Amino acid sequence: MMDSPLATSAGMDHSESASLLPKVSVCMISYNHAKFIAESIESVLSQKRDGLTLEFIIADDASTDATQDIIREFQERHPEIIKPILRPTNWGVTRNFTDALGRCKGEYVAIIEGDDYWTVGTKLESQLRLLQSDSQTSLVFGNAIVVDEQGHQLGHCRSASEAPHRFGRTELIARTLGVVPTGSAMFRRSLLQNFPAWAMDLPFTDRVLWSLAAAQGTLTYTAEILAAYRVHAQGTYNSLRFESLDLSLTKALRWIEADLILCDHWHSIFPAECEAAIRKSKAYELLNAAWVLRLQRQPRDAFTRIFNALKANPRALWRSRSFYSALFYSLIPVADTRLESHRAAHFERLKKGSTYWSFAPQPAKDELLPNSLQ
Repeated sequence: MMDSPLATSAGMDHSESASLLPKVSVCMISYNHAKFIAESIESVLSQKRDGLTLEFIIADDASTDATQDIIREFQERHPEIIKPILRPTNWGVTRNFTDALGRCKGEYVAIIEGDDYWTVGTKLESQLRLLQSDSQTSLVFGNAIVVDEQGHQLGHCRSASEAPHRFGRTELIARTLGVVPTGSAMFRRSLLQNFPAWAMDLPFTDRVLWSLAAAQGTLTYTAEILAAYRVHAQGTYNSLRFESLDLSLTKALRWIEADLILCDHWHSIFPAECEAAIRKSKAYELLNAAWVLRLQRQPRDAFTRIFNALKANPRALWRSRSFYSALFYSLIPVADTRLESHRAAHFERLKKGSTYWSFAPQPAKDELLPNSLQ
């Protein structure tokens, strides 16, 4: 078992009688969510809890608006459930989140951010029932609607027509798992015993949790709409689309580089037979980095990433249109109008909701070049 920065925290303390521990811990993090957090908290408190013992941990990362005052008001009304962590100084997203997770004592953990909310009152009950009845499922999640600052629906995190499905390490490594709406997930707290110390340096925690879940079992998608994911300018993950293209690209590159670090650590999470799949996944993530660097008008650095991608998995890339397209755009002159057209097109995609990793998506089988062109 790998050393875990959470293993010695309250969340891993088994000294209390099992009968006194909550069955489910809800873990919420917030920062400057005064406009939204009341709705988020209410969506948790309104959950059906027949016979279900619940603790509700809310970790606020030194908000400068009225977020902490709102949390205090709810805690005064529900002291038996709400356990606030009101930080006087800012810890950053990862440290705040992992500390809150470490304080969870429930056998199962559900997570939600202070600007999102749950859409059905039976979320906890139904997911708990599934996890208790299926020992192979390490994490269960559903779909989520995407809403704007005013709560108007913009779409769905996953296709509304997608059927329930089980995902394993194969899909996660190949990046065909798709989006796991964080607010829709529930998992066994035992996952946290293996939470790695190296993850503390990453700007995200959720994808580390998904990786640990895939290493221990399956991720079960129920297709039910369970949560609302809010898009706004202050959002941790979606603020890219509200900024200038150059700033968005800088942030995108930081996230891609963090994803590459996670990819390197998959070797310690997954068994040896996953080695080839990990190399292929890393190759395509390096192409993502190359695209961003080229859009930043840094052709040399882009070409280096392309070369590293080819080294990581030459067999996969020789037949990939994404590889040849990235190579072409790394070689054309900086002022070429085609590059400027791509810059404008990618910024429009960001503003419409595309995620940072969609710059150079992995090709489907019908996008591969014919064997004669290898």
